[in-house]
Amino acid sequence: MSVTQSTQRWQGYLNSDLTELASKITSQYGVNPYSPVEHAAAIHYEVNKKVDYEPRFKSSPSREMRSPLETWRVKAGNCQEKSLLTASLLSTIGGFRIRTVVLESDQGNKHRVLEIKIPYHPQDVCETVWNFYKESSCTGSFKDTVGFEQHPEGEYTWLIADSGTKYIGDLSHLERLGYVIEPSEGSWDFYELKEKHELV
Repeated sequence: MSVTQSTQRWQGYLNSDLTELASKITSQYGVNPYSPVEHAAAIHYEVNKKVDYEPRFKSSPSREMRSPLETWRVKAGNCQEKSLLTASLLSTIGGFRIRTVVLESDQGNKHRVLEIKIPYHPQDVCETVWNFYKESSCTGSFKDTVGFEQHPEGEYTWLIADSGTKYIGDLSHLERLGYVIEPSEGSWDFYELKEKHELV
């Protein structure tokens, strides 16, 4: 199955009824009901805390892509399945625009991440992410740098959500595996962008 075909299949899965689970997660972390940043941070953290990362080469090549509910039930999934679960949970909350992005590394490997649109200036988004992870019950060491793509006029922010790490905006996994490069200090770019599609 090609990358484009698997992306198209996502649209049907996004209708999975995960409202109760999404509500449980956001309540658990005391999310501000009016903060899209906190919703996204909590959902991403819980999915990647509870669901083990299962690289595609370790998955059976013949098995079908798991639905979001199945991924949550078995607590394991590849980058597509974990990203799909995160996107599905956020879609039940509403108000989010989400893009699926397929990257290629400097070694020729492919990986899928999400970009979540937040209608705020990047500085406000980053401060909210930092405060949420420091003040919530999330455990672990959050990297202070938050990865995002910015609208040219600063009107909104696309937060990077990588299934290889628990923290939204954390680029360390992508950097380590060659999907992200740093052309200059304080900036970053994808090594090679293969596809980008808006989902919801």
